[in-house]
Amino acid sequence: PSQQYLMNFDRPHDLALSLYTFLPFGINASMTHFYQSGFPYTPMVFDGDAPKEDTLNRNANRSSDWYWANMSFSKNIEFYNFKLALGLSIYNVFNSRNEVDIYPLTGVVESCPDDDPDCSYDEMVPNPGEYYEDEIGVQGEYSGAYYDRPWMFMSPREFNFFIRLDFN
Repeated sequence: PSQQYLMNFDRPHDLALSLYTFLPFGINASMTHFYQSGFPYTPMVFDGDAPKEDTLNRNANRSSDWYWANMSFSKNIEFYNFKLALGLSIYNVFNSRNEVDIYPLTGVVESCPDDDPDCSYDEMVPNPGEYYEDEIGVQGEYSGAYYDRPWMFMSPREFNFFIRLDFN
């Protein structure tokens, strides 16, 4: 029989809360909070000394939950036959580091988390700034950004200013 498992896009908990108010001087303010449970992934298990996908427990683990908030301010100014709106939108206000992708072996973004004393699968990777020598004798130094993988996280805090014209 077919094996039942969660789909990659399954997030059973999804909550959004929006708040809207008027501030002095005709400024509109709004804030939206979002929460989502983590996405499922298939863990890796060791078969001898080599990691492999755990096909018996497909999508059995979940990544970390997501939380982020957005905020917006705007001010409308009316003229004869049009309205001008000036505003500021702030995305990911609290600069949450939500994981978009993870390593199935560790379950987190880091390929070798700090709480893991044995990172045998990373032993051959030199630390940033450490000199190395490859098999043909070339020496060099890895960049400090060797372990920096910003594409594995949601976008950081972002500020957008806007101007909108509405004609009657």
